Amino acid sequence: MGFKLKTFFCSYEEQKFCVIDIETNGSKPTKADVIEIGAVMVQNWEIVDHFDTFVYADEVPEYITKITGITYDDIQNAPSQKEALLMLRAFIGDAIFVAHNVKFDYSFLNTLYNKYGLGSIGNQRFCTIDLARRSFESPRYGLAYLNETLGIEAANHHRAYSDALSAYIVMKKSFETLPDYVKSGDDVVKFSTSNCTTRKQNTPKETPRTPTHT
Repeated sequence: MGFKLKTFFCSYEEQKFCVIDIETNGSKPTKADVIEIGAVMVQNWEIVDHFDTFVYADEVPEYITKITGITYDDIQNAPSQKEALLMLRAFIGDAIFVAHNVKFDYSFLNTLYNKYGLGSIGNQRFCTIDLARRSFESPRYGLAYLNETLGIEAANHHRAYSDALSAYIVMKKSFETLPDYVKSGDDVVKFSTSNCTTRKQNTPKETPRTPTHT
């Protein structure tokens, strides 16, 4: 309840949004683990903090390495699942949880939080796919397609931090098209799942380069 009350009264410019992406070693959270987490904390439309870590798991299947480039050597000395989850929770705080295909990231992480006895996430959430559909014309709304449509220069698709940065830029450019009645973080969450498509545009404004993580 505390999270929701804060997002209701806080303007969306002042609201903190945590844009998250995860890479996993399988698609089912009951049988798989997270192997990488990337996130950026956004306030007043700008990145104010970042989070980026590999996560230890017992294996990285070959097909996952082909998709992500992540190998077992990358994760063998990384924080454990529980350690990484605790670190991420501390980073997120009471921010709104944002992801591209948020249903997957949120539910996968939520399953792991409960598996390790850490309780559910609880934060409000919205999906940048939903927000983009109400903001831009695009043949498809997968992150790779939006990177091309919006001219986002992604450093490395299917790596957690790079994809979190791309999702942040999608969110930021979507914010430029929000109708005037969207004023709070709670309004953004509601608008993202509404039937409204006001100010939809084909040509986005100048797109910033994806920030470099060092």
